[in-house]
Parts: sequence; C-alpha cells; structure tokens
Amino acid sequence: EAKQLRTQLVHLSNSTYAGRYIFSGYKTDLKLMNDDGTFAIPVDNSEAIKYEIGIGDDININVAGGDLFNNGGAGMATGNSPVSSLTIGPGNDTLSLTVDGSPVTINITNGVYANIDALATEIQTRVNTSAMLPPTVADIRVTVVDNKLRFTSGSTGPTSVINIDETSNAAANLGLAATTETSGSVGSKGKLVQDFDNFIAALDAGDHDAVNDIIAELDLDTNNLLRVRADVGARVNRIELTANRLDNDNINFTKLMSENEDVDMAETIMNLKNEENVYRASLAGGARIIQPSLVDFLR
Repeated sequence: EAKQLRTQLVHLSNSTYAGRYIFSGYKTDLKLMNDDGTFAIPVDNSEAIKYEIGIGDDININVAGGDLFNNGGAGMATGNSPVSSLTIGPGNDTLSLTVDGSPVTINITNGVYANIDALATEIQTRVNTSAMLPPTVADIRVTVVDNKLRFTSGSTGPTSVINIDETSNAAANLGLAATTETSGSVGSKGKLVQDFDNFIAALDAGDHDAVNDIIAELDLDTNNLLRVRADVGARVNRIELTANRLDNDNINFTKLMSENEDVDMAETIMNLKNEENVYRASLAGGARIIQPSLVDFLR
C-alpha cells in the first residue's frame, strides 16, 4: 500500500490543467518529477504565477512544486555513508557546517553512544544550545536516514543550503566526508518522496525504530501539506470575496445609472401629448390669423 501511495504521489506531482503542469511554476510545459520520483526541473519556490483581480491588486494562483513536495525546498545534507563509529573523542568531536552561507561549528560531547539515534539526539542538543550559532541561521534539524545522518535547514528557498566541511575531524567518522546534496536540484528527490522511500525501505527491513523515526518525518510532511492547503483555501476565499464585491459594485452602479438616465414612460408620454396639443393649437391659431383674402384669391 505504501508503494502504491508513493506511485500516486509522483502521478499527482505531474497533474495538468488545460495541458499545463500545475506544479512546475513558469515551466508549465515540463513535468515536475520523473517516474523514479526525482525532480525533472529545478525547483524554485519564487515562481509565482499571478493574476490581476483589481486595479493594483493581484493574487498568486499556483502552488510551487518545491513548496508542496519538498517542504518549501529546505537545504539539506545527507551522509554519503553510514556512521562508522559511535565513539566520540577528542579526535573526532568537532563538526563544521555552512548553513545558508553562515559557518556553524558543532562540538559533540565525548562518549560512547548506544546507537545512531542517540548520537543524532546529542548533535541536535549541541545545535540547539550552541552559543556560536549565528542569529541569521535558521533552525537546523538532525535526523537519521538509512543509518546516515541528515542535517536540514529550517529555512526554505534558493538560498537554503547546507554544506559539510569534510576537513573537520568528525566528518569522516560520521559519514559526511563528501559534498552532499542540495534539496530541489534536478535529479534529487523531494523530501516527501524521499520520506516515502525511507518508510518503504524500513518496512521491508522490519526496522521498527526506523519506521518510528520516519513516521515523525511524515507527520512534518503532513503539516506542510495542511499549511499549503490552508494557504490555497485563504486565496480561494479572497477570490470569492473579490467576486462578491464586484457583483455588488455592478448592482450599485447599474442602479445609479438607472436613476440618472432612465425615464418614467407614463409621465414622458403625458408630457409629449401635452406638447403635441400645444403645437396643434398653435398651428390652428396661426391658420386662422393668416386666412387668404379676396384680393389674395384674385391674385
């Protein structure tokens, strides 16, 4: 069932209306995802298609694929190999990152950790309590995917990027010794599809701990879907309010024009008849005044 839902998700990402892909931003002639769930085009949340609904009043009518299927396009860095050791000591306790262009240094508490989840929790705690974290850096989330560490930026958009400094002494031990992905690029998987793949893999492996971890990620995906749906609902309400206002304006202006230009037919006909009677009486009076004389007749 999870695999079928994943297939349906990819199908929905390439939905069309009037022959245009609705989640591809300005690139309406290109589908958003390939059949394997990777992005077929660069995901850019800034590609908002707007319609003018009033003088100086426009509204965004589309939903960016990155916002819906990539949780806003947050930058992320996922380890290229599993964590090799759960023992952290003076030689491998410092990790350096660059988050949204700002350097971040994480000092991991020395010790032997029971599992990778405990290590991820410790790193998350160090991130949350770090006084060295620049105020411009969005919240960083540390999670575990396929026994690999993943760092995800709390920001979204094209500037949301996380890079790992592979020269820091903890990088190799944590499986972060290579350049890692930036979410939303061509060929990468969006967060929603990747979470489904991880969920399916965990179910196939019977890894209950991994399933629980991924369910937490799917809850975040659900919250993001609800956020997007609420935003679309708010836009629909705004359009309906604008349509109602325009209908009311049409009625009011039609009434005003009627009051200024329309006439009372009965009153107008009566006035015309009165004017006609006056005209006929004038003609009759003039005819009597200038009646021909005998001289005029003989002439």
